[in-house]
Amino acid sequence: MAMPAYGAQSAHNKKTHDFLATEAPEYSDWQITTLFYSALHSFNRHFELEGVEIPDRHGKRLALINRKLPSIREAYKNLQMLSEQSRYGGRDEADDSAVKSALKSYREIMDRLELDERAYSSER
Repeated sequence: MAMPAYGAQSAHNKKTHDFLATEAPEYSDWQITTLFYSALHSFNRHFELEGVEIPDRHGKRLALINRKLPSIREAYKNLQMLSEQSRYGGRDEADDSAVKSALKSYREIMDRLELDERAYSSER
């Protein structure tokens, strides 16, 4: 079986977010959800580069983030919570402030992971 292309899936989810934000802003619940899954796949990509087994459950992923990337643990937990609220609570939970909070957490996560990936690439 081919290895999942985590980086490509992350980029696809971010592109979907960007489309929704500009072309269909009423789907704020899906904007938040696509940001969360973009971050999740970026974490998978990060762990893949490190040679770490990719967690298959959200709880396992969070435990791994707590252990290996504690500086962005809170951003990930916030993004996950916002995603769950928007998916299960509906659009009422995905107001403008929730989208802004999700974007802030997403950017914090991606900034850190991009720094790590650049460092990893320079070591090779």
